[in-house]
Amino acid sequence: MLQDIKKALRPARKRKLVDTIKADWKVSIRRACSVLKIDRSLYVYKSRRGEQVELN
Repeated sequence: MLQDIKKALRPARKRKLVDTIKADWKVSIRRACSVLKIDRSLYVYKSRRGEQVELN
């Protein structure tokens, strides 16, 4: 599974990798996260902030 996967740096990229593994290998989210060695909470986390945060 991991032969074609490069190091992921950002959470958004890690979520995409989980989705890719899930679709290609037909495995669960839990299994895909364990293969990539990331927490499942990172995959399901939704930010409460908006896209543009106002700077002071």
